[in-house]
Amino acid sequence: MMLHAATQLVAALLQSTQAAAPCPQLNSDSPWKWVIQSLVPVAGGTLIAVLSFYQNKRSEQRQFDRNQKAAHEQWIRDQKKIEWQKLIKQVAKIEFYMPSVAYGKKYIDAVIESDLDEYLRELTQLTLECVYADFVIADGRFYHKLVALQADKYKALGAIENYNSNPHAANIEGLPSPHKVAEEFRAKLASILREIHEHAKTDLGISQPPN
Repeated sequence: MMLHAATQLVAALLQSTQAAAPCPQLNSDSPWKWVIQSLVPVAGGTLIAVLSFYQNKRSEQRQFDRNQKAAHEQWIRDQKKIEWQKLIKQVAKIEFYMPSVAYGKKYIDAVIESDLDEYLRELTQLTLECVYADFVIADGRFYHKLVALQADKYKALGAIENYNSNPHAANIEGLPSPHKVAEEFRAKLASILREIHEHAKTDLGISQPPN
């Protein structure tokens, strides 16, 4: 737009110079008339060249800024994918160790043994390392959920050991069986793992946000 306006201005100057009456101080043979008539086209051409250069530089800068922004956004998306891949890999490890569908004995063994403690600690640590993943992970809320889940795991372990130490007395007192304790813990664990999956799909643009 600026370049077009400048071109129109130069054209108007050239036209006015050609159409203007001779200056009273300068006769037709005056060298100043020739100089003025020669300088106007040169000055106009120079102005057009300067404005054209300026406009091209502005266009190049805007394109450079757009490219930089796009590259930065892509880099952030790549970092999100890396963080989510680590989280989902750990979730899959926990699911393999304590599957959603299994007999009670499998659940009980998972609660009693220490491997699940290590897997949960690793998942908790990964949430603290997240910076670019979905805000539910990055703002620390999942960290607190996982800490509470580990506490529930120790409670479940204590309940199972207490029951097994004297099943008869436990039944009289109405304490939950190891099978029930393990299944209740598994339900809490499955809820958190499922939530991580849903937020991963949302953050990576695979699905709509979970309700």
